[in-house]
Amino acid sequence: MLRPRACRAFGTIKPHDLTALPRLRSVPCLLMRGGTSRGPYFLASDLPTERWTPFLLDVMGSPHALQITGLGGGNSLTSKVGIMAPSQHGEDVDYTFAQVRVDEAVVKWKANCGNILAGASWPVGPAAIMRGLVKAEDPETKIRIFNTNTKTRALVTLQTPGGQLTFDGPTAIDGVPGTSAPIKVTFLDVLGARTGKIFPTGHRSELIDGVRVTCIDSANPVVLMHFEQLGLETGHEAVEELNHDLPMLQRLEHIRQEASLRMALGPAQGKNLPKVAVLSPPSDGGSICSRYFVPDCCHAAHAVTGAIAIAVATTFDGTVAEEVAVQQEGPLRRVEVEHPSGRIQLDLVLDLSGSKVGRSTGAKVNGRVKEASLIRTAKPIMDGQVFVCSRHFEG
Repeated sequence: MLRPRACRAFGTIKPHDLTALPRLRSVPCLLMRGGTSRGPYFLASDLPTERWTPFLLDVMGSPHALQITGLGGGNSLTSKVGIMAPSQHGEDVDYTFAQVRVDEAVVKWKANCGNILAGASWPVGPAAIMRGLVKAEDPETKIRIFNTNTKTRALVTLQTPGGQLTFDGPTAIDGVPGTSAPIKVTFLDVLGARTGKIFPTGHRSELIDGVRVTCIDSANPVVLMHFEQLGLETGHEAVEELNHDLPMLQRLEHIRQEASLRMALGPAQGKNLPKVAVLSPPSDGGSICSRYFVPDCCHAAHAVTGAIAIAVATTFDGTVAEEVAVQQEGPLRRVEVEHPSGRIQLDLVLDLSGSKVGRSTGAKVNGRVKEASLIRTAKPIMDGQVFVCSRHFEG
């Protein structure tokens, strides 16, 4: 009869006990949901001095479809990482976003995530307090965050009654069950985040492969196009239907690659940017409807940065977005972007000096967007140690 072999209880292993787990090392890690995304957060001081890419692949379990050996969830929305440090740019916190590919040994550093800034700014806000980078104030705490990926700034306002961070509250966002405390995220540099130009090609619309597109750089570079020109029936198609339409996906990729060259972003092959948004009129009381591609499949909900790009595009005459959107008047505008899981609500602050009345909607257009704000929520899931190969810290 086989007798059970004695084994050491895993729970007795102490952090950084290299004798207990040869060739493994533990690193402080905070796992959080931010908006409709999820991922680990680290202090830069806890990471290897160099070689962040192999370290993060180890943390997330890539490349593997299920990311079975790491913290990733086998989906792009759950394979994101936020890295924080005291600011070297005059703000409160410096934040670096990493998108870890699920089935490839690739980490993307050039994109921005609204759910992990405002892709990760709002989780970075709570995480910065939880990690001691910022002290909570009463009744709310404002944290200025510098995004090292895009060299842009965001202001995050957290609920901290009595100087204590809280996650309890009445706020619900589409794509996330339950309610939580509201987190206001204000993007302060929304124009030309990557290229320095709001319309990098010099045109508000142009033809690529017979499809009229708007190439805009706001929060992230995005290529906007109308659903009908892609042969779609409504623009409100389900995610699964779009992801199985291989001819359309191939055409989108062809357009994206050409747009990338025109936007001076270089070849798009193997890169996340630019993104693609297929637009249509709203169907449920919003301002505009979008199907967002990341880049080779349709997003189950919608990226915040993509929603910002769409919202900003609605304020300029002659864009694809302006022609299908339901607009508001005045310098304070609410834009609600409908997506497969609900909608994202954005509040824009515009400088309308020098603006004019748009042909499509009658609202004033061509003003300067000073900031874009939205409400998101976050939730800490786990605070502890993640084990990685010690070789990441050697040499």
